Amino acid sequence: MQNMSSLSVGENLYRLEQAYDSVLSFVNGAHLTRLYSTYYRSEWVIAQSYVHRKEFKEFAFNRALYLKKMRGEPSNPKRGNLSTLRTIPCTSFRSTEKFFYKHDEELTLMFEEMHESVKAGSSDLAHIVINFDDKTSVKAQSSVERFKQFKSQISRLARRALGGHTRGFCVIEKSKRDIEEKGGTKPYKALHAHMLLECSDSLSKKDIRDLIRKQFRSSIRNIDTAISVYFEYKVNCIDSTGKISKYKRIDLGLVDYLAKGLNSPIVKGCENKSKIGRKLLNYRVRREWRYRQYKALEAEFKKLSFHIVDVPVGFDFEAHLIETINAVKRLPGLIKPSRYRQARLT
Repeated sequence: MQNMSSLSVGENLYRLEQAYDSVLSFVNGAHLTRLYSTYYRSEWVIAQSYVHRKEFKEFAFNRALYLKKMRGEPSNPKRGNLSTLRTIPCTSFRSTEKFFYKHDEELTLMFEEMHESVKAGSSDLAHIVINFDDKTSVKAQSSVERFKQFKSQISRLARRALGGHTRGFCVIEKSKRDIEEKGGTKPYKALHAHMLLECSDSLSKKDIRDLIRKQFRSSIRNIDTAISVYFEYKVNCIDSTGKISKYKRIDLGLVDYLAKGLNSPIVKGCENKSKIGRKLLNYRVRREWRYRQYKALEAEFKKLSFHIVDVPVGFDFEAHLIETINAVKRLPGLIKPSRYRQARLT
């Protein structure tokens, strides 16, 4: 290797660290969150903001820092706890309401699995929100057994509506609306469920909504479809060509949004999330693969840092680190499905 002639050691260390953060986003799933790409893909993304730049930068930094916590063998239960210990507050642009995002590793890995499957085949992701009626909400919260039956029913009816090969997950949340029971002493909140489903791309959002409504007709108040979760910030953004955009919608991440209440069980002793589909999403295999990639990335980062003075002029750190993680062989359970198999997701 030849010595650097145009950039100092400090400048190259900065370039290496930026490349490391960028490539790490592919390993920990943050590349699917548009906030990460908006904030990190340019050295000067936000030129001037009508909201507090400091708060926005702190949110982006805290989320990226938190997602670096992938240390520990995948079989170590303490590693899984990292996804339930910390929440990240973010104030809405439109109001003073504060949202508490949380990274849940299991949901992130399942979402990544479905996302890759959609790219490889002929299926789409649909985000369905079901608001349950009062009777169903009260019954589901009456005991752990009832709540587990409620989750199983959601999974069963979703598959019946959209086809046996449909897969995904649901997260059940409490609504803001109170339930008034005559003579009741225990306060209840109405329930709603977010379902993220992989199903045939031949179905429109209206088709999916109508099919779901038909199956859940005896237990819902209303049903809706959503694309993603956005907070709207009025910012001046500069793209790679130097063009300034005066308004930007920033996606803070659907999966992190759905994980916001998972550390507060609706019914004590029962999780608020569940999988949908006979074949469970193989997130444990994906976790092992991503962990191996992380270890390879860490080793290469340390090696480049130690030999930073010998790095040649014009060396592309990001491309090199991407090659490093791509060299880690995909585990057998993660072979991308064929288009034929995806066509069966009806």
